[in-house]
Amino acid sequence: MKKNFLTIFVGILIAILLLLYLVAFQLSVNEKAVLTTFGKPTRTLDKPGLYWKMPWPFQKVYSFDARLIIDESVFEETLTSDGKNIVFSTCLGWRIKNPKIFLESIGSINDAKRNLEGLVRTFKSGVIGRHEFANLISLDNDSIQFEQIEREMLQPVAHEAQDRYGIQVDFLYITRIALPEQTTAKVFERMKKERERIAERFRAEGDALANEIKSKARSERDQILARAEAKAKKIRGEGDAAAAEYYRIFEDNKKLAVFLQKLETLEQVLKNKATVILDTQTPPFDLLDSIDGQSKP
Repeated sequence: MKKNFLTIFVGILIAILLLLYLVAFQLSVNEKAVLTTFGKPTRTLDKPGLYWKMPWPFQKVYSFDARLIIDESVFEETLTSDGKNIVFSTCLGWRIKNPKIFLESIGSINDAKRNLEGLVRTFKSGVIGRHEFANLISLDNDSIQFEQIEREMLQPVAHEAQDRYGIQVDFLYITRIALPEQTTAKVFERMKKERERIAERFRAEGDALANEIKSKARSERDQILARAEAKAKKIRGEGDAAAAEYYRIFEDNKKLAVFLQKLETLEQVLKNKATVILDTQTPPFDLLDSIDGQSKP
């Protein structure tokens, strides 16, 4: 009897669980759901908790992950407004905002990724086509317009995604940027010419500065030489005047001139304490044999 009662109790418990499975469901904090009646959406659920429904086929629950989803596109080639090819990829952050529209228009996360990728491709080509190559790659930071280009792509993508798919797009960034091989060669060539032009300008400025320094040095040298020449002429003039004065004095007193000449010669001969044996009558050694300018008897 007890065994039959236990079997009946377990059977009833299983039946209750099956019934609960058919008429009840739980929504987690990271989910949103749509309740359909005979295939038509009748209720949107976006708060976590326990909910009741009619069993299938009367009603059915479609739940979706409501967390932020990040997708990065592959490299794609696009033309700029000035006809340059550029290859870049984007990063898109989105989440399901309206599960009812999402269910009716797409129905699954994978389909949503494919649709958003096509949406981004359409609008980013149009945006890039309105901007020049220098707005993406340039040596001048003032020409770069990354943030503006990202905003121009985000606005139409976000508007279209919300209206058509019930998706909220939180951000859209350019993550990587590159150039096709032929464009890369042209860019490097242009960069090389730009560097050569800058180097040529620096060389010209250096040559001009060097010429200025050399010109200034030559001018200073000429001024120094001119001043030295003028001073030398003045000294020579003063020396010539002094010599002329001495010549005049010696001309008036020839004996004094001879005496001074002999004295200077003696000074040169005897300055190293030399021993000289000569006749005292031989000039200028005759001075050694004189007393007060008079010769000994």
